[in-house]
Amino acid sequence: AHSIAGYARVTSRTLANMSQTTLLVQNCCEIEEQLAGPQDRDERLRDVGELLRRAERKHEETMDCLCSVDESISKLKKRIHRNENPRFLHYLVINRKQKVERLTEELLNLV
Repeated sequence: AHSIAGYARVTSRTLANMSQTTLLVQNCCEIEEQLAGPQDRDERLRDVGELLRRAERKHEETMDCLCSVDESISKLKKRIHRNENPRFLHYLVINRKQKVERLTEELLNLV
């Protein structure tokens, strides 16, 4: 239950960042049109295209970051499960309970 709520928080933050980026791009386009005055149509299209490429790169970076966070969360969950439910040689791990607590803290900090 903790991890689902945490994932929802990470996803909502990412969506908020994406909507904020969209608003910034829209505001930037409006300001550029106001400041530019009479410009060549092709120049304006290039400027808008550049803004769009920057927004797309920012979106890709955000999605890459979200994917890496998801991978880290799944790895931590597996490690926690393996240490909470040991098999064979995992019983020999020293301070296993403390390790589970430490991994759970890391998971909560990540989320």
